[in-house]
Order: sequence, then C-alpha cells, then structure tokens
Amino acid sequence: MLIATPPPTATPVPREGYARNPLTELPDKVVPKGQSAAVSAPVTPPVITVPVAVPDEDQLGPALSAMIERNGLELVESFKTPAEGLTGHLTLKNGQYDVLFTTDNGYLISGAVLSPDGRNLVSDYIAARAPVKDVTQIMQALDASKHIIEVGAEGLLLTAMIDPDCAACSEFGRRALTLAEAGVLRVRFVMLGALGARSMQQAAAILQAPNPAQALAQHFEGNEADAGTPAAMTDPAITAETQAALDVHQGVMTALSSSAAPTLVYRDTEGRDQVVSGWPGSLWLDRIVAAHITTEIRN
Repeated sequence: MLIATPPPTATPVPREGYARNPLTELPDKVVPKGQSAAVSAPVTPPVITVPVAVPDEDQLGPALSAMIERNGLELVESFKTPAEGLTGHLTLKNGQYDVLFTTDNGYLISGAVLSPDGRNLVSDYIAARAPVKDVTQIMQALDASKHIIEVGAEGLLLTAMIDPDCAACSEFGRRALTLAEAGVLRVRFVMLGALGARSMQQAAAILQAPNPAQALAQHFEGNEADAGTPAAMTDPAITAETQAALDVHQGVMTALSSSAAPTLVYRDTEGRDQVVSGWPGSLWLDRIVAAHITTEIRN
C-alpha cells in the first residue's frame, strides 16, 4: 500500500559552511540571507554484532506469531538490539521490508521505535540488515519509458516518484520546479496512480496531456490553491500505453522497497545512490542541491 506522507512541520535548523555558486545563484528561498548550508555527514546505521538465527514459530511468542500469520509476513531474521530485553525481527512482504520488535515479557511493538538520541530504529535496521539493492539497475527500467516528465537542464539530477493525489508530492513539486527554473536542479517526475481511482485518473490525465510538464505544474499549483484538478484533466480514457507505463512505475517502487510518496532517488556527493521514502521537506532539498553546487565548485 502506498503511503502519502504529510508535509513536514519540523523547525528549520540553521546551517553553516555553504559557499554559493558565483555562476548560478540559488533563489532566495534556498538559503536565507545571512545563513549558509552545510552538507551533513552520512549517518551510519547501528551495527548489530549479535545476530541470532530465526527462531522456530513456537518460540516467537503468540503476539508476533499472530501478526505474521494475519498479515502474511515472511520472517527474514531475528536479532538482538542494544536495548535490554528488546529483540528485532526483520520481515518481508511484497518486496517491502519492515522491522517488528518484541520484549522479553511478550509484548509486540509495531511502528516507530526511537533511540535515546531520537533515531528511528526501524529505518536504521532496514538499512543495515535488508539486502542491498542495486538502485542503478532498478532505475534502468525507466530508461525506455516515454512517460517520464523531465524539467530543468542543469544541476543535481533527482528522480521523483509521485502520486498526484498526494499533498506532500505537490509540496515537493512546487519547490523542485522553483529550483529547476533557477538552473540548479534537474527532475525526472515518475507518475504513480497508487492511492486509488482518483489518483490513477489524474496520473493518466497528466501523462496524456498535450504538454505533460505544463499539466503537472498546473496540478501542483491547483493543489496549493486547493482548487482541485483542472477540469480539462479529469476523467480521461486511460490508454493501454499509459496503463503499461504506470505499471512499470509501480514495479520500480516495489523493487525499491518503498511504500511512501514521494520516493526520491539521487546520487550524493560521494557517488552513492540514495533512496528517500517520503518528503523530508524543502530545507532537505535545498541542502542536497547546495551540496551538489559546492562539490561542482571544488571540482
């Protein structure tokens, strides 16, 4: 199931050390006057050195066993965590990894578990323990698609998998278009229609419009004004070609083990492919664009 992430509400944190590009200035919103942005060092997921074998079903406890059976989960492995009495369980369903936790006294924890320093252990353990995916190979499935909406000519290349019925996707899209117009970001918009019949119709309408990029921009602005979808973009007859493209796009999402919209794929300044599920916010996007510009200047 695709999850449309809500727009972020975190308070911005002042940043330091960003040198503006003298050749290509970012728009004012990227870095407020008097402030500069630094490239955050990559965070290393926790290293778990005491893995244990997958226990027999009768050793899982009734709560975890019921969860696995009820939801059709595959238990990949169980492992000890640094938290006393807390065991993690890596699960898999339809290509999507998740982590459940059980306590020594039989409680089951499903959802975010935060470390004392505020890190989401579910995300960290998935990153540390799930099989590493060849993101470049997965994304090659999009290379032959004629239904990718590309904007921008220069700057960091970012592939954004978005659902038109997702408010966070529209918020991302508005900021991304601003940066693209400024010449510091290139975006490949990959349409999804996973949030229901309405989003499928909207995705098809955008892709089948005479000018898909213009239709997408109008859609972003319509969502901002809460005006809905333009009348000319409603209820199209979805062609077989468009449906096939949307199926390919959804297949890429599954292969990436992402279930949140937007899903953002880019290559960081160290040359590593990054997959971000959900919309971290405009400051995050500004920061990775600034990091790219700084690297280009240094090189």
